[in-house]
Formats: sequence, structure tokens, C-alpha cells
Amino acid sequence: MLDTHSAAPALTLYHTLEDIQWQRSFDARSLTRGLGYARQGRVRSGTRLEHEGAMLVLRAQVDGSGRSRYLTSLAVDPHNHGMGVVSDCSCPVGRQCKHAVAVIQRFIDDVEADGIPPRHDTSILEQRWESWLAELQSPLDGKRYLEALEEDYRLALFLDIDATPRSPTLQVSPVWVRPTKQRSRGNGWVKPRPIAVRRGGGLTPRPSQGLTPDQEEALELLMLGEQRRQLSGVGYEQYWSPIIHTFQARALWSLLESDTPPLLFHPKQSGAMLDPGPACRLTLAWEPDADGNQHLRADAEPAEVISDEAAIVRAGAELCYLDKKHGRFGRLAGDPELLMRLRRAPPLPPEMSGWLTERLQQAPGLSERLPAPLAVEERTLEEVTPRLKVTMHVA
Repeated sequence: MLDTHSAAPALTLYHTLEDIQWQRSFDARSLTRGLGYARQGRVRSGTRLEHEGAMLVLRAQVDGSGRSRYLTSLAVDPHNHGMGVVSDCSCPVGRQCKHAVAVIQRFIDDVEADGIPPRHDTSILEQRWESWLAELQSPLDGKRYLEALEEDYRLALFLDIDATPRSPTLQVSPVWVRPTKQRSRGNGWVKPRPIAVRRGGGLTPRPSQGLTPDQEEALELLMLGEQRRQLSGVGYEQYWSPIIHTFQARALWSLLESDTPPLLFHPKQSGAMLDPGPACRLTLAWEPDADGNQHLRADAEPAEVISDEAAIVRAGAELCYLDKKHGRFGRLAGDPELLMRLRRAPPLPPEMSGWLTERLQQAPGLSERLPAPLAVEERTLEEVTPRLKVTMHVA
């Protein structure tokens, strides 16, 4: 199970966990359920133990309930026992969860299965020296944590809608994709590799040819702020960034307007592939329903640029449209606050159509922002006899 580290750091971590009484870092429920997960074999093979500065960090994947799988990491400082165990997980709980307990117990079981040498003061000090020498040998710029990609990978952005804020907001997940060898497969791009910002700065993974400074700066700005994590279908942790801030939106448009713009997909490479579309302006339009009631909806000018199925969402302090039907994504001039108010607009029944038309004529400021409702005409049909129509289907 322990594939990527030597025995000395493993023993250091084992004894540190023992010394700090690691169980104290978790509540009783997480301990009980996590130990059960360890016994059930839910911690997958391929656990990694690495140095990050003075910290020892253990990472693993844990099978949750159903088909869910979570990425779990935990850190301890062998020289600062008061810190205890600090864990982080992609599960809904996030920190100090049962999945971290399962990883610790599985690690302890594996180390003990290999045999624990007698713990003398000299051996402990030797282990600490080995651990420190391993840390000293690592590059100071942290390049060993940067993962390189093959040359055929290309930058792409997954686009989706985050419905959790007060108004629907664009969320973006930067990834690398490579062309498929099977021409008939999807959009022709496969194997997405999510991009993450390292704690010390820089992006990982990164292409072998590197990134331009403008690209790297734009991607880092795009991913600043709140992020939502989920485990992708190929076992990588994927990061979604809601585009809430103005600097994030500027970074997004600068990427799309660069000499080598990223590919665009909604919501992933197997979904709709989008092209950058022309800039539009937000307008309002009336749409009648089957009962004759009219409802205000968002529209755009010039006409016919976006379809009726297009989603109009917030991106920073402005708007954008995401149109799967026309295969377009672009900027939309308008106020996000107006879009939010539009959701609260009441329906307009036929008998109030004339009243609202007169009301708008009395207030020039309103008539400039709100179009007049569709004209409604009532007709009485005379000498018309209703006829019953029955449609039958054979099962």
C-alpha cells in the first residue's frame, strides 16, 4: 500500500501518531465509523507519504457509501506534537472525518505488518535525521511537486452554472485534455486532468512546454477565491471556481481573447463543445403561457445571436450567456442585479395588459427599461359548436 516513500519517514509518522495519541483529534462518531471503514478495506491502494516542509503528509483515496470516492489527506508535524492531526477530505464533512480515521488505521496496520524495530532513543534520533535529510535533499523551489504532462495536452475550460448564490453564477474548472485516437469518440478530446494552484504558487500539472506568463497569471486569478471540489470520474480531484469577483471575470475574458484560447466545454469534455460567441446586450422580453398570462424573461440584442434555450448567468460584475443549442459562450452587457430582480417579476394576466401599457406610458424612465406587454385582444366566437375528439392508443 505504501508505494512512494522509504521506511524512515513511515516510522517517523507511525511513532508521531502514537506520541500525539491521534485518536484525540477526532470525535467518537468519526472514530467508530472510520475504524469500521478500515476493517472493510475501503482505503484504496496507492497511499502516498510525502514531506511538505516540516510536515509529513499522507494522502489516500477512500470509498464512501454508494459509488462515491473521496480524496483524503492528513498532516502531522513530528516536531510539534501540540498540532495533533490536521486532515482534509473532499467529502461533505471536509475536515477531521471518518475517512481520515480509516486512512490512519490502514497506515498503522500496514506498518505493523512489516514489523516495528525496537524503539531506542538512538533509532528515533536516526529516523528524525533521515527525515530531515530527505527534506533537505528536496528542491527548495518545490519543483518536485509539479507534475508534467505530455506535449499533446491542451488547455480547456469546463463551464457550468452554480445555482447556490442568490443569482445563478458561472463556474469554471480549468483542465488539460488531449485528443483521442478514436475519431468517432465524443468531441475528440479525452483524459481531462484538473489544474490546481499549489500552496506555494504555481500550477500543477503543467505541460512540458510550459505556460506563458500571461496564461499562468490568468489561470491563477481565475481560481482565486472560493472553490468547490469534487472527485472526477478518472480519480482526480477537480476544482470548480464560481466567477464572483471582477478580477476573475477579467482573467476569463483575457484567456478567451489570447492568441491560444482554451477549448470550451459544457459541462465537461463529453458534453457540448462551445465556441466564443459575439458580445451582446441584455434586454427584456414578454413570453405568454398557455393561459394567456405573460412573463418577463431575459433576452439579448442583437436578435438571433442566442437561442431561447440559452442560460444567462452572472460572471463577476457582468453577465454572460451559455448557449448549448447554438454552441456559443460569450459576454453579455447588463447588470446582474437586474437579472436577479427579473426572477421576482410577477405574471401579467390578460386583463392587466392594458393597465401596464398605460402605466409605462406615464413613466418614461420605466418605459425605457421595460418593453410594453404584448397586445391582448379578446374575441367572442359565435355559432361555434364544440366537438368531442377522442384519441386512442393500442398498448
